[in-house]
Amino acid sequence: MSRGNNLIFRLLDELDAATTHQSELAELIEAHEDDPRRRAAMMKAVELPGRANVVKALATAFKTWNEAKAPEGKKAQRQAKADEIASGGKFAPRGGPRLAVDNGK
Repeated sequence: MSRGNNLIFRLLDELDAATTHQSELAELIEAHEDDPRRRAAMMKAVELPGRANVVKALATAFKTWNEAKAPEGKKAQRQAKADEIASGGKFAPRGGPRLAVDNGK
């Protein structure tokens, strides 16, 4: 699960860098792109609505990722609790017999 979270955080870092340098990216696109359709598509990618959609998608992915590691259902929780109780106290399985006298001497 942490691998997915790391990926989401890296994408957020990339988005932060793109947001921080948005005006510089726009200037580079305007200066170096001659094809008007390609320039429009690139400008659309770095504008606010595009970045807002990326944030929304990443938030949804993060939520979904965290829900995947949500606690189990009631039956699984009850079984885990029963296993925990059975492993200790008076319900714990007994160990093997102990020797009261060391016969090795």
